[in-house]
Amino acid sequence: MSEVDNVKTKFINSVIAKAIEKKNKKKEDIERAKQPKLIDVLSAKFDIVDTITSPSSSTIIYQLAKKDQPDKQICCKTIVNINDESAKKQLLAEASCLEISQHPSVSRFIKVSSELHTPYFMYEWVQGESIAEKVNRYSAKGFRHDHIAWLIYQVAGALEYMHTKGVCHLDIKPSNIIVDEDDAVRLIDFGAAQYINESDGYAEASLGYASPLFIDSHIGEPQDDVYSLAVVVYHLFIGSTSSANLADDISKFKGSSDIPQHIWALLHFVLSSPRSHGLTPINFAQKLAKIDIKSKSLSGMPIFNSLRNADLVLTQASGKDTSFGSNVSYAGIIALFSFTLLFSIVLGYGFIVVNNNAESKLYEDLISLEDNAYSRANRASELEAEQRYVDNQDIIVKNQSYPLDQLHKLSQLKQQIVDLRQHISAPTLPGTNLVQTSFVELLANVNTLISDTVDINGSFGISIEQAIKYLEKGDTKSVARLNNEALLNAKVNDFYYSKAFYKKLINAVVARVELLESKSRYTDSIQLLEHLEDYVGPLQILSKKIDSLIIARSEYILFQTVTGKYIYSNTKINKAYKELAKISPERAQDARVLLTEIVTDNLAKKHISKVTLDGALVIQRLLVKLTKSEQVI
Repeated sequence: MSEVDNVKTKFINSVIAKAIEKKNKKKEDIERAKQPKLIDVLSAKFDIVDTITSPSSSTIIYQLAKKDQPDKQICCKTIVNINDESAKKQLLAEASCLEISQHPSVSRFIKVSSELHTPYFMYEWVQGESIAEKVNRYSAKGFRHDHIAWLIYQVAGALEYMHTKGVCHLDIKPSNIIVDEDDAVRLIDFGAAQYINESDGYAEASLGYASPLFIDSHIGEPQDDVYSLAVVVYHLFIGSTSSANLADDISKFKGSSDIPQHIWALLHFVLSSPRSHGLTPINFAQKLAKIDIKSKSLSGMPIFNSLRNADLVLTQASGKDTSFGSNVSYAGIIALFSFTLLFSIVLGYGFIVVNNNAESKLYEDLISLEDNAYSRANRASELEAEQRYVDNQDIIVKNQSYPLDQLHKLSQLKQQIVDLRQHISAPTLPGTNLVQTSFVELLANVNTLISDTVDINGSFGISIEQAIKYLEKGDTKSVARLNNEALLNAKVNDFYYSKAFYKKLINAVVARVELLESKSRYTDSIQLLEHLEDYVGPLQILSKKIDSLIIARSEYILFQTVTGKYIYSNTKINKAYKELAKISPERAQDARVLLTEIVTDNLAKKHISKVTLDGALVIQRLLVKLTKSEQVI
């Protein structure tokens, strides 16, 4: 067949395929037209209270009340045009993000389905007043600092949880925060939500509240939600839902007189560094919760009827709470380390009281060990470090790219899960609910892995490729931040492996030995401690523990044998007694007396089992041998 004939054949086949596809689609449209509409099915079960069409007119929300139970209301969100594949994909993505992000401060997800070839999902209708409505009701009057802090703390808790599940909300604004009659806070509207560091090619954003870097990139990061929180706080203090002066205030570091100085410093820090501020939602909320009790900010309008549980997070501000920067994360590390150290000391106190002298000696040995180890680490010269880098730079570069490679693989896996879930979402399949639940759990786990990989990225160091990407965007702060984090992690690792590692290793080995000893695995315990001494050097407390284990093992072998519970060989029995006599002659003499009594009693019995008799005879031979050796001496 000539090349011309091949071209003709391909063209004819393509025309036939398109014709068949068009015919099948027309057939599907006819079948679909015969079926009842989703709105008809909903009307049969619910009263439609209200309908809300999205600004893009691609989706519609039905506020539904159960018939004869008007207090029970839910929402059903669906697409307007069932042939709009883009809207369908966006709707399912929103449902997935909401389902994964379930938290007490998030509107409750109910179900997602595709009945009648129309995708939709249902969630609770949150009764209450939005923050935007409260602002309008109070006619541009600012709110109380303590009420703002308690509100943001609750929203921040939801965001922190979402971020651990790999989801960013990306539309935090007053109209999406509801306060119900019981003062409970609910976060709604996941229409703009995305998985962290991903983009579906489209992005919704509220321009007055969205991070400028999210608007430019269409890719969401957790820091973008913190930026939006800061904007919300700014508006709540001045009593407005929009402000044309915000950008100007930031550039001129000009805060409103309604905003306390230390809070304005916090807001300015976040708003001028959209993605390099280094704060999580909870970090931001905790700093916001520092209240200046002498400030007029406590005389604003209320958000809540009461402030139940607010005392758990609200603290008094000090005069030093006006600076932010790279010290924020470091201060958090120091605080956490201090608390952990204190907690460890309290837990260890009971053990210190029981064995104070031995423990004091252990810590003296540990201090000496630490000093020696740290000295050894410091003796490594810069030339040796440089040579190590030359010898291992391929591994170092590989380590830098490792989290990014893993992130790419996890993202591919997640997309496969999402695609597969859409393929099996037909409600006619058996076990659909169980399968959907499994997919949501799997997707949440993958998102958590992706989030964790993003979090540890800085610990591997910033790669040259990453640095170039940031510099091309003009984001020098991120390059500096990631490099500083890598340097700090390197210092932490140096401290850990040169000092803290030895303490942790010894404590872990001691705990392991106690477990083995409880199972009468004395030989394994002794060998483990001996290997530890080979590594860290001799420690008096470890040597004493080894001796006590040898004594316990010797007595165990002797008395297990004499009672017939387990008959050891003559070689092991003789060795056990020799070790016991060498370490503790007094314990050996006491054991000998007791063994003699047991042997005499067992041999005097008229009825005795063979194994008990054998054990008594074996120990009797040992006792006779010991007596003869003493007579010879």
